[in-house]
Amino acid sequence: MPNQTEKSHAVKMLELIEARLEGRVLKEYNEYSIAGRSLKEMSMAELMVARDKYRRDVAAEKAAENIGNGLGNPYKVRVRL
Repeated sequence: MPNQTEKSHAVKMLELIEARLEGRVLKEYNEYSIAGRSLKEMSMAELMVARDKYRRDVAAEKAAENIGNGLGNPYKVRVRL
């Protein structure tokens, strides 16, 4: 994941989609294209699917960053039997 001042594509898109769902999209972002579809044309269900996808992408980026910083893999489950 890029440094704190530089947001990744996934983070930017997640913020825009969540803003659209909450009804607080800035005028200049009223129409934004995702994979060939405009946010203005997407239904609420499609926005929710896209939001979930970008949430997974952002989580994967954070996990990769943590692994790179030596903080371990959050998806690895250790079991003692």
